[in-house]
Amino acid sequence: MKCSVLFTLLRRMICIFNRKQAILNHKNVIVEKPAFSNSNEMKQIITLLQAHPEVCFFEAARTIHEPSFVAIKEKLGTMRIIQGASLTYQKADCKI
Repeated sequence: MKCSVLFTLLRRMICIFNRKQAILNHKNVIVEKPAFSNSNEMKQIITLLQAHPEVCFFEAARTIHEPSFVAIKEKLGTMRIIQGASLTYQKADCKI
């Protein structure tokens, strides 16, 4: 499977333009948090994602090398359409 992804590190206005262009060109987008600097930016991206349901938009929080990423990736593979999500996977062996 070939994957096309844009990963942006900066949260400046130029990045919202790049993110929009990536979605319009059917590229998945991963951004550093926070994903948006205001609610208008979020609305713009949501509108584009609704028009392009094949595109995934993620706010980066963990690396792809962690077992939790694999578990989430496998679960996502069973879902037909995903418009947006906040995905959390946590081990329950916390020590206080």
